[in-house]
Amino acid sequence: ELMFRELTIERKILLGFISMLILIVIISVISIWSLLTASSGFNHYRDLARETNITGRVQANVLLMRMNVKDYIITLNKKDIKEYDHEWKDVQELMNQAKKEIEEEDHLKIIKKLDKELIDYNNHFQEVKKLIEDRVEIETKSLNVKGPEMEKILTRILKSASEDRDI
Repeated sequence: ELMFRELTIERKILLGFISMLILIVIISVISIWSLLTASSGFNHYRDLARETNITGRVQANVLLMRMNVKDYIITLNKKDIKEYDHEWKDVQELMNQAKKEIEEEDHLKIIKKLDKELIDYNNHFQEVKKLIEDRVEIETKSLNVKGPEMEKILTRILKSASEDRDI
């Protein structure tokens, strides 16, 4: 306190300006650091939002694929296969996009596992489709041909037995 009284007015004013400049520099450094921290937080949030968006789109397309499989199994309509193929193509594109965009290692492992499971799902559906096609072929070429022939033969036998009173 005694030293401050001995300073001249000029030195006191200069000391005031210097202390204000030091405070401004300290506040500026803290502000810049806070902005950089907030910016990295927003970047992380943006990355999470992108991941959520793409995985949501994958989930929606997988649900549509499953609905098309169910509808095909029930109706055997080729339209459902076309829609499945379209959704499958979209899912593959989204999965490739996800593998490129997702950077967090744990999330990327999940995406790669999901990709393998989706490929298995598609392969199994192709097997189901082939089995259904085989069943339809057997039905149309064999059962639908042999069935009416057997019915005619049985009708003739019954008619003959009825006429001969062998019943």
